[in-house]
Amino acid sequence: MHQYSPIVENDAEDDYMNGSPLLQLALLSLVLVHSMSWFFVNSPASSSPTKQSDDTSPSPLLTHHSTVPFIFITKPDWRILHKLLVQHEREQQRLLSQSSRSLQVMLQSQADYSLPPILSRRTIQRMDKMASLMERDLELLQSKILVAFQYTLALPAAVEELDAHDDASQRNEHNYLQDTTSNHLGYYTKSTSAENTVYDAGTQIVAHLVRDWSSHGQVIRRNLYDWCVDQLPVQQGNGNDNDGNMNSSNTKTPLSILVPGAGLGRLAYELAKRGHVVHAVEMSLGMAAAASCIFGNDATSNNTLELHPYVMDALTNEVDSELRYAPVTIERADLTLLPRGASLSYTVSDFCTLPMPQQSYDVVVTCFFLDTATNMYDYIHKIYNALAVNGTWINVGPLQWHANAQVLVSANELRELIMSMGFYFASWSIDEQPMEYRSCQKMRSTHYDAYRPVRFVAIKQ
Repeated sequence: MHQYSPIVENDAEDDYMNGSPLLQLALLSLVLVHSMSWFFVNSPASSSPTKQSDDTSPSPLLTHHSTVPFIFITKPDWRILHKLLVQHEREQQRLLSQSSRSLQVMLQSQADYSLPPILSRRTIQRMDKMASLMERDLELLQSKILVAFQYTLALPAAVEELDAHDDASQRNEHNYLQDTTSNHLGYYTKSTSAENTVYDAGTQIVAHLVRDWSSHGQVIRRNLYDWCVDQLPVQQGNGNDNDGNMNSSNTKTPLSILVPGAGLGRLAYELAKRGHVVHAVEMSLGMAAAASCIFGNDATSNNTLELHPYVMDALTNEVDSELRYAPVTIERADLTLLPRGASLSYTVSDFCTLPMPQQSYDVVVTCFFLDTATNMYDYIHKIYNALAVNGTWINVGPLQWHANAQVLVSANELRELIMSMGFYFASWSIDEQPMEYRSCQKMRSTHYDAYRPVRFVAIKQ
């Protein structure tokens, strides 16, 4: 067992690492007739994720009733998870400080206009409840979600044919690994360091947990993930039962499916449930840690987790303040639903730099992924090389290009680009009705944040 040392920052904002409380906010009092002092202090214990094992080597392929193997090309930097917790804690402090400043104005205004302290009392109650729920969620993030997890350092097997991006002259510099448990995926170790992504934030991870693994995201998952499953090559489904699982009498080979930008693994899980061999790839270490928690890769996992994802929402556009405190139950994946012959693995790596054999997948599925590209040409080229001839590329998602994007194209330009790089389209559409990305349950905001995804099925020529 190994532990990494906590990060010790030098500035005064981080001296809580030496034992100070998490949310030390001095709040002005509620004024009834005269003001009186009232302070709220919230003090969760600070903890660091524990690295469970450097040399644990689960089988690269999921076996029935087993766990999902997590693979790294290089050793993970677990300090990233600690930084995420620090950043999340600061965001909690920022929200409570904002409420505290608002309370000061309320108290003064109520005194100036001789008004009863209705709003200020409610604000104090809100801050109290927010801080309590924030503390509870932070403890769950610290103890269960953003923690180190077991992994395989490299997926075994020699690589016979590497991606065209890899310089053949550098092959002798790489350390090849061989193992009897290897599968159809071949990798070699390569010295690269994964960068933090826009999704490496506590609020993003919690939002994805709600969308992918709670009832609050059911409508969205049906719109996105079920659609992707429905686009799989139909000839592979003739031997399936009514639930889409492979029958024992089915003699057809399962599809090999690559899911880059897999996030918390729900789409990959749904594909594997249909009896296929699925390889998820995700760059974010925070997302990978949360996915490991969801797939229950520890002996003490409970079937559910409870979070309060809306408590961290901005204090703007709020319809009903009471909805902010709603708990959400996060369901862990039930791996017993994966039929025999199915497999699911999860690699933590930058998709573009991840080495893989060419023409090794029947299907690539991208969901809310393309707009994360720094260079769209690289994504398309990587997908093309990964697919077998006549392989299928299924995509759904917006074109909300991220800050790192260097190639910004419209939907029609993207279509032309994909065709020019060796694909033809079996289908192409853009949703007319906008779809909310986070939750489709209750009306929580006066602002509506939604997308009209681009959907297509492209075939490699």
